[in-house]
Amino acid sequence: IHQYLSKPWNKEELQTAIRNVLDVKYLHLERERLTELTQQQNAELKTLNEHLEAKVAERTREIEEAS
Repeated sequence: IHQYLSKPWNKEELQTAIRNVLDVKYLHLERERLTELTQQQNAELKTLNEHLEAKVAERTREIEEAS
């Protein structure tokens, strides 16, 4: 329940209340979508970072062996 409307209600008041509820629902869904997207991107970045660290370690070892 987001708001109470008294009978008889005003048409504009009812439309505004419905619009507000739909906006809240949209924002909730959008927050969930963005949270999931952020978690996926963080997982991808973690994987990329691990690969990068491995490449740096390998390249460092190659340089040390060449010296």
